[in-house]
Amino acid sequence: MTGFTMVELMVAIAVAGILLGIGVPSYRSFVAGQRIRTATSELNYALLQARSEAIKRNAAVTVTPAGSCWQAGWTVSVGSVALAAQGAYRDLSFAASSSATSGVTFNGEGRIDGSDAAIQIASRTARDVSSRCVALDLSGLPSTTTTACRLSVVNCP
Repeated sequence: MTGFTMVELMVAIAVAGILLGIGVPSYRSFVAGQRIRTATSELNYALLQARSEAIKRNAAVTVTPAGSCWQAGWTVSVGSVALAAQGAYRDLSFAASSSATSGVTFNGEGRIDGSDAAIQIASRTARDVSSRCVALDLSGLPSTTTTACRLSVVNCP
């Protein structure tokens, strides 16, 4: 007669349980890191799109947070015309410098109005995952780093 004995089955289940116990926390960190990377990339793209549209149209283009904070998403618009929109992010926290709290405006030359701006994106659920910073200098070019923002940022209410 062939098959598994009860002892062999219990050992196989115990080994599977141990492997899952080790793998699940790593998987959660992986997913949280991917969410941060995705949000950073999409915000960077929206800022590049806004800058490009401002130069192309020779008009002011604004990227504004949807609602009271960036984690609710954002809208790229020229006046009252929305060019693009991004939905809300869950399990991520956004913090913005004072010049980026209410949005970023690019003038017709592609430069930002005001001072340098920065938005930091971090995970709410996984503390072991590094945050990312999207920063804009006065020329309007966004850059991303895996370190904390050099400008002081304020968490959203």
